[in-house]
Amino acid sequence: MNKYLWLLLLFLTACAAGGAPTDAAEPAPTTAPAALGTLTGHVDIGPLAPVMRADEPAPTPSPQVYAAWVLLILSPDGQQEIARVDIAADGTYTVSLPPGDYLLTGRQREGKAMLVQQQYPVTVLAGQVTEQDVSLDTGIR
Repeated sequence: MNKYLWLLLLFLTACAAGGAPTDAAEPAPTTAPAALGTLTGHVDIGPLAPVMRADEPAPTPSPQVYAAWVLLILSPDGQQEIARVDIAADGTYTVSLPPGDYLLTGRQREGKAMLVQQQYPVTVLAGQVTEQDVSLDTGIR
């Protein structure tokens, strides 16, 4: 009986040793993630008043005005929304995107979109900064 117990113990030890995890580290993936590019710029929103005199400077949009709008990053054909980008209180924006061609436009966050906004074609390159300023029309006349 001891002979069978000894064989069973030997068998279980061999099975456990074969299935035991090793301390060797997993190899690192061989492909690196694609590098992103940066799209940045300034947003001009206006007009902000129904009557503006030529001899007076245009009013500067307040942080609340910028917060009421969002920029949209669209596919080159304009059919698919890729990302939404908030406009900072000073009118600037920055977004990281995969390299490629896009359309950049804006719209009000809430309410009816009174006007179709201009679309700006942009090309984002890996590891580079692309600057594109945007003008948004409030529709105030």
